[in-house]
Amino acid sequence: MDSLINDLRTIFKFTQLQEEEYFLLSQLVNVAIDARGVSKIELLCAHVDIKSEQLLQIDKLLVDIEDKNCIYPGMLGDRAWSNDIINWFLITPGYRMDGSFNHPPLKRLPGVRGLFFRDQAYYMYMRNRHVRAAKYPIKGLEIARKISKEIDNMSSYYLLSNIMVSSFTRSFELQLKHYAKTRSARTAMAIERYRLVHNKFPEKLYQLVPDYLDNVPLDPFDKKTLRYRIDEDAVIVYSIGEDGKDDGGDVEYRTTKERPSDWGFVLLDPTYRNLPPEEDVPTTQTTQAVQTKPAPHQ
Repeated sequence: MDSLINDLRTIFKFTQLQEEEYFLLSQLVNVAIDARGVSKIELLCAHVDIKSEQLLQIDKLLVDIEDKNCIYPGMLGDRAWSNDIINWFLITPGYRMDGSFNHPPLKRLPGVRGLFFRDQAYYMYMRNRHVRAAKYPIKGLEIARKISKEIDNMSSYYLLSNIMVSSFTRSFELQLKHYAKTRSARTAMAIERYRLVHNKFPEKLYQLVPDYLDNVPLDPFDKKTLRYRIDEDAVIVYSIGEDGKDDGGDVEYRTTKERPSDWGFVLLDPTYRNLPPEEDVPTTQTTQAVQTKPAPHQ
């Protein structure tokens, strides 16, 4: 178990080392790696009973990434990079057939040059709004959605902006998903510590305060407390997700949909942990058909 916790520490440390990669794509990769680490914790909890002190170690790892804002440095870097490209186009001279330099194309087309500068100003205006919104992504998601509608109605005269600007709405949603998954995982660690002491899961999340949590974490998508569902085989801590609807804890690994409706953490009841996989095996894959009933949520 100590080795597995060290592996988790390595996963989260890698994303911390990548924090100064000022490109949005790099930062979204960090979000994905953190999410993978949280999924590994969920898988680990589905196989073994973890001691209280080990749960505290995992919780500390989650605290280090819980409020990490990945998209803000990415937005800063992408804005600088795109501005450099635009300025390069403005000042880079053309070439004559004999190999000599010519004036930059826009200097020879004053009317087009004016339109281009207006286009550049509008593009940077949009990028600046995204950067400001990314500084506080929970509030910024609504701003990103508003910008997305403006982009859909953007004038065709803004040729550069139409090509280069994006709503980035999905980036904001992924950042909030990161918050939701991490907060759900931390709450699940507190729930498991509670179970080890009381030999049962809490009926309400407020029972975790203050012995196991300072407060019940908020859902970043609607700023209400995280939801909690108790099933026969598991408990689920979850966020309502980007659609803004509570789908009753329809989260990853418990849905046949292409994308889960809610985001959260599934903590199995000890009775259902570390069970062998069960499935209906097709007769074409074995000499003897095996018909078994799948265990709940395996």
